[in-house]
Amino acid sequence: YGISANPTISGTKLTSNSTALGDFDMLLTGLTPNTLYHVRAYAKNDQGTEYGRDTTFATSAYCLGFPTITDHQGTLYSTVLIGTQCFTKENMKCTTSPSGKSWATLTAGNNAIMAPYYIVNTANSMYGNLYNWAAAMDIDGADTSNLLNFKGYRRGICPAGWHVPSLAEYNKLSTYLGTDEVIKLKSKSSLWTSNNNGTNASGFSGLPSGWYTDDDFDERGQYIELCSSSEMSVTKFYGRYNGASTM
Repeated sequence: YGISANPTISGTKLTSNSTALGDFDMLLTGLTPNTLYHVRAYAKNDQGTEYGRDTTFATSAYCLGFPTITDHQGTLYSTVLIGTQCFTKENMKCTTSPSGKSWATLTAGNNAIMAPYYIVNTANSMYGNLYNWAAAMDIDGADTSNLLNFKGYRRGICPAGWHVPSLAEYNKLSTYLGTDEVIKLKSKSSLWTSNNNGTNASGFSGLPSGWYTDDDFDERGQYIELCSSSEMSVTKFYGRYNGASTM
């Protein structure tokens, strides 16, 4: 097996010394993430070597050394490597602050409050939870103005060692993906009730969780809005809005 078509036994190979008839299973290890491999079965005797047909498979694009990560509540998330940047493939699902800060209870009519809060997206557990910016950044609502023009990295609600993406990092992602970047980020899931044109070529597996406005979820099944750590003003932050084909 190898990364070139029609690999031969002069390259990397696994060997079974069995002379029995039937199927054989061999385990390939140490493969490179996000790589297309070619594999061929072969049989060798004193008459020579014969090869089967060339078959291909692709390894998952997880972050090397971190195929999964765990948040402070023990929830497991898969990772994906896109270019040189690592992201989680699932939305966050934690229900408490990693640093122990108090989160407000959201009630009808107060979804504009500055205090941190989260909402469980009850339509499908795959969507994860929705957080306002204070909760996502793991700050008190009163601290928001202190982070205006914040340029560094902030863990926020992410697992230890990870951080909420900045606008610059989203721009880098968009540049790397190039044409039809959103189509490449969107999953092929039937949860997309419109704009269901995703190829998931990036492995990001974006789902249409919609957003929260006027005390209810809106555009669920049609759009996804990604939070960033970059502030636009005291009351607004930069995000990325993904619908049909642009980001």
